[in-house]
Amino acid sequence: MQESALSLSEQRQIRHQFYQVQDQLDQWVRLTASVMARLLHSAAVMTSPRASEGRLKHFEVLSVTDLSAHLVLVLMDGTVRQQRLLLEIPIDQDELSASADRLNKFFQGKNAEQVKVLLGQHELSLVERLIGTTIVRILEQHDDPLDDVFYREGVLNILEQPEYSRMGPEEERNERVRKVMEVLEQNRFLPALVSQLRESDGVQIIIGGENEWDEMKDVSLVVARYGQEGKIGGLLGVIGPTRMQYGRAIAVVRYMAQVMNELLAEVYGFEE
Repeated sequence: MQESALSLSEQRQIRHQFYQVQDQLDQWVRLTASVMARLLHSAAVMTSPRASEGRLKHFEVLSVTDLSAHLVLVLMDGTVRQQRLLLEIPIDQDELSASADRLNKFFQGKNAEQVKVLLGQHELSLVERLIGTTIVRILEQHDDPLDDVFYREGVLNILEQPEYSRMGPEEERNERVRKVMEVLEQNRFLPALVSQLRESDGVQIIIGGENEWDEMKDVSLVVARYGQEGKIGGLLGVIGPTRMQYGRAIAVVRYMAQVMNELLAEVYGFEE
């Protein structure tokens, strides 16, 4: 199998598109998935870049009712998390803001384990302890691949392929469609792949039947991680029928991973 490199004109067009969105991180993700889907006429999947470890940058607590509040966390990698807090006694916004200011000084830049230690070192009010334990739980969840947010583009592309539109009896085609939609829409397949790929480098091919899920036996995935291990990164790739043009798919996935590596290196200051 020969890898089919992208032409210079394709590379220029892609980089021009990224130049237009500048430093909008969420737009990079959507654009990358869109480019892969368009170039390969297939379905593309991608996770947002996130740090390998959750560290708190800042948080706010907003009063909702006398006995409830809204906790908004911003992590060091730009991730935003929100959680409702149920209060045991009425607390006004001024008191919530004062508690948030105090705890922000303690917790800024800390991971879940460090926040746990600090909770044991300081005398805190009931609401401060509630805020602190909630922050710990959110930071711990940040490390879980099941918590990844997947972006999908080009679902209709894959359904237009002969396997799903023309080949075989209608009942068989419908069953193939159902299974591929489960792969793309359910959250149990792709996160499991992320955890398998965390320790691997480069582009990887997973051909239907090489995994434990019957739903994926008719599709193949060409995937790669991007970013820098131990700092920030994610997963990107394409899903298509097992007869897909693997050489072309590898070239596209490899190039888009390279583009994301360069963009993240500029923002976070690490070497590619």
